[in-house]
Amino acid sequence: MNALMVGLALAIAKYFQWWGALGTERPLICVPIVGMLLGHPVEGIIMGGALELIFLGSIQMGGTIPQEYTFGAVFGAAFAIILNKPVAVAITLAVPLSMLGVFFYNLMKIYFTALVTRFDGYLEKGDDRGFMRLWRLFGVVYISYYFAAGFLGIWLGTEFIEKLVESVPPVIMKSLNVAAGMLPAIGFAMLMKMLWERNIALFFFVGFGMAVFLKLPIIGVAFFATCVAVWIALTEYNQKQRNAAPTKARSSGNIDEDFF
Repeated sequence: MNALMVGLALAIAKYFQWWGALGTERPLICVPIVGMLLGHPVEGIIMGGALELIFLGSIQMGGTIPQEYTFGAVFGAAFAIILNKPVAVAITLAVPLSMLGVFFYNLMKIYFTALVTRFDGYLEKGDDRGFMRLWRLFGVVYISYYFAAGFLGIWLGTEFIEKLVESVPPVIMKSLNVAAGMLPAIGFAMLMKMLWERNIALFFFVGFGMAVFLKLPIIGVAFFATCVAVWIALTEYNQKQRNAAPTKARSSGNIDEDFF
């Protein structure tokens, strides 16, 4: 039953990523689904937040997948919940499993790439029905692939993972816990590297100072950050309105002249 639930959770996450791009592939969404289906919704929400921080800087760009974070997060959280282990175990398992997921993803892409010529053939013939039939088959295979991976991964691997986790010496497990605590910082660092600009650097240090020196919780810092963001957005909007006002005043009423 656990294997069925994990397979279903992975299939749901991938289906709504493929159909609609609803963001269900992110750990923040798919891990609570795993927790709910396994009967541990609270643990799923906690692990989902922790794993989202780990993979925060991991973004799939086109066909390049640095980490299959959905695969790693679902399995890491599932093994931790089933074996009644803490969040650190979920994080420790999720990172290497996400790399393994890239291998399975590439195997699947070999099959889908081979279908491109079939799609082109239907388009050249104008066979819309054949094209849609193959497209639906594409979707069924895609979802079934991830369902089978989730099911078999738990059905065949839980006992092995349990023995592996229990065989790890306490010293190494403690070290893994420390590393797990550092991984969210690495995720934020990867995200900051992509977003960093000199004109917003000040806000980073202000937030850091509020958290460290004023002892504000993260929610408090986020509240003030939201207020500042809204203030900046309204200020820029009003400035654009003022800049546009003289242009409207100079309008001659002739649409063609105003356009040119």
